[in-house]
Amino acid sequence: MCVIVQKQTEMSPFFLCDKYFSFQVYLILVITLFTVLRNVHVEAIKYIAHEDMEKNLVPSNTNTSQNLCTFSFSTESDIQGYVNPHYNYPIFPEDPQTFAKKLNVKPGGEWEPSDCKARYSVALIIPYRDRLTQLSFFIRYIHIFLYYQQIQYRIYVIEQTQHYFFNRGLILNAGYLEAKKDKNYSCFIFHDVDIIPSHRNNYYACSQAPRHMSVLRTSTYYRLPYPTYFDGAVSFLPEHFEKINGFSNKFYGSGGEDEDLYNRVVHHGLEPIRFPNSASTYSSLAHVDSIINKDKDAILQAGKNFYHLGLNSTKYDRHYLSNNNEPLFTRIMIRPLEGIPEVVGISDCEKNQKK
Repeated sequence: MCVIVQKQTEMSPFFLCDKYFSFQVYLILVITLFTVLRNVHVEAIKYIAHEDMEKNLVPSNTNTSQNLCTFSFSTESDIQGYVNPHYNYPIFPEDPQTFAKKLNVKPGGEWEPSDCKARYSVALIIPYRDRLTQLSFFIRYIHIFLYYQQIQYRIYVIEQTQHYFFNRGLILNAGYLEAKKDKNYSCFIFHDVDIIPSHRNNYYACSQAPRHMSVLRTSTYYRLPYPTYFDGAVSFLPEHFEKINGFSNKFYGSGGEDEDLYNRVVHHGLEPIRFPNSASTYSSLAHVDSIINKDKDAILQAGKNFYHLGLNSTKYDRHYLSNNNEPLFTRIMIRPLEGIPEVVGISDCEKNQKK
């Protein structure tokens, strides 16, 4: 038995019971409170209903006189062995050239359907350094995934060279600028190399507003770290990306640029969106974490003082390789010209050049 006694001098009751029972009660209360708070839905980013997802997309081709493609979501057997690998790395038996030929991928990682006219034209921008295992798997997986969506796309892998801390924002800004030189893409998707979409109904095309695509991930136990989380994979119409002045170039190391990106979107009057969790789940590929940016919080607190800097102040040298067009992606090496601290390390591409 446990009797609740009201003390004369205090308003709150306390439990007069054996220690073991009291501990159990308090433990249940704490767990219940934690569960409730964890599942409180704070809609800092608007969710689009499942039935409205495709209607929310912005096509680059609306000419109804042409034979326009429709999204083709395959059955499980169509891409068996490629979907939902979680932390395992299924073996792709083909070398890059054979794989590209099998899917009819053009040099530089460009693909478009041959039997219909694509509605969407997408540049997929991948920031990269020293994750060759993840890159090899990701590239093959994403080609298979996008093949069934019947969109026109090209994959750009932007690698930062020299002995500098990784600057994800600057790399993605550079990728945007380089991709625009190739084609007038109607959509840009900025995508980390260590996550892959788990559901085939995750549209890889741009919406009417900036979209956070990688909502739930295995690495975060299918939970949002916080309501305004805007990391992993995001899509932008070019006019929106230029309106917010792209990513900040101030963040080196790991973290900060994604939170700043969300702040830029909201600051410029845009309302970011997400698609339902049923279409926005990703598997994380195991990797070693990058060095944390110790100045992240201070730069974030400065906030809008730096919004005038970003895409328009992105300075870099492009290293022209003997062949930028890999069989499955366009490889671009850049050397940042911003004041980024040096760190001991060398990029994969530099290693290959020295061999």
